[in-house]
Amino acid sequence: MICKEYKNSDIEIFEKTTSYKNQDNNCFYIKGDLYNKSNQNFGYVQITFDCFDENGNYIDSAIDVITNFISGNKCKFSAVCSKNVDKIYTYKLKEIYYN
Repeated sequence: MICKEYKNSDIEIFEKTTSYKNQDNNCFYIKGDLYNKSNQNFGYVQITFDCFDENGNYIDSAIDVITNFISGNKCKFSAVCSKNVDKIYTYKLKEIYYN
């Protein structure tokens, strides 16, 4: 499962994301790198992915929060979903919220 690169005016996903289910099949992880390409520091960044089953039905969201994201820096994220993990087939970026 790969999410296409996402770009907005200040923060973007750098390269591609990867995903996996843990060994106990109770958590689904989406990992990648964010890049703060703005000239501002952000105290709070939330990245949200919607997770879907193989029929395209919404299951739940995978979320990660980054604090103190400095201008020009890259930062790793690991968004987690723990609901109906065995049914997750694909995911799509919902939003990158920051302030």
